[in-house]
Amino acid sequence: MTPHLLKIECLTNMHVGGGEVSYSAVDNDVQKDTVLDVPVIHSSGVKGALRAHFSDILETDSIERIFGRDSGNDRGTSQGTHKFFDAFCLARPLRLISSADASKAYVLAAGLDGLRHYVGFLRALGFEQWEVGDPQFADEPFVTAGQGGRALFVEGEDAAKETGIDRSTNQALTALVGQPYALAETLDPYPLPVIARNCLENGQSVNLWYEQLVPHKSIFYTVVISPTDQLELKFDHTPVQFGGNATVGYGYTHVKVVSLPQKKGEAGHVSD
Repeated sequence: MTPHLLKIECLTNMHVGGGEVSYSAVDNDVQKDTVLDVPVIHSSGVKGALRAHFSDILETDSIERIFGRDSGNDRGTSQGTHKFFDAFCLARPLRLISSADASKAYVLAAGLDGLRHYVGFLRALGFEQWEVGDPQFADEPFVTAGQGGRALFVEGEDAAKETGIDRSTNQALTALVGQPYALAETLDPYPLPVIARNCLENGQSVNLWYEQLVPHKSIFYTVVISPTDQLELKFDHTPVQFGGNATVGYGYTHVKVVSLPQKKGEAGHVSD
C-alpha cells in the first residue's frame, strides 16, 4: 500500500459545513477539526467528492473497484481498494497592508500547530522526515520567507524577516505552499471571512443568513493510499468540487499529486 499526498488549492470560496446549529452571529460555520480548530474536509467528503468527479471520467467497474459499492448496488456492497483521509487546511490568504511590494494583495499564512500536524502526519505515513523547529517570532505575530529581505505587513501587522525560520521548517512549507509565505504562532486572531446570503422570492427578501467561508487561494492537503505505487486517479486541470453551493461557484479546486521523498528503505509503503 502506497500513500500519495494531494494538494488541494481553492480556486473559489469554499463552504464545507458541519450541519450543526450555531448560536453565534454566524448561522453556517465552516466545518473545523476538533483538535486543531482549522477548516477540514472529512474523509467521507473527500471520498465522495473524488468519486463524483471521476464518475464522469472512469468506467463504472473502475469506480466500484477504487471506491467500493454501496448498499444500493444490485451486486451487493464491497470495500474499495483505496483509503481516503481527512483534508486539513494548511494555509490561507491574509491581506498584505502597506507592503513593500504593492503588486501583491495577499500572502499565504500557516499556523504553527497546523504545520506540525502536517509534518507529523506525513512522517507517520513514510514521507520525508522534516522537523519543525522553534521559529523566532520575537515580538512579531508572523515570520515570513521568500521576500528577499523586504518588509511585510500582514493584516497591517509587522512581520519578522525569514531569519526566524529554520531550513527544515522552510522546506516543509515550501513543498506545499510555495513562496512567499507567512508563519504565525496561531491564526486565531484572523477569523475566516463571513458573507451575508439572501434568498429572494418575487424580488422580496424572505431569508437572510450569515455564512463563514474558506477563502479562495487556501491550501488543503490530504493523503490517498493505493494498493500500487502508481495512483490510478489522474488529476488534470479540470476542477474538483468540494462542499455545498456548487451551483453558485463554491468549492471548486485544483487538485494535484505532490511528489515528496520517502524514507530510505521504506518506499513509502504502509501495512494493511
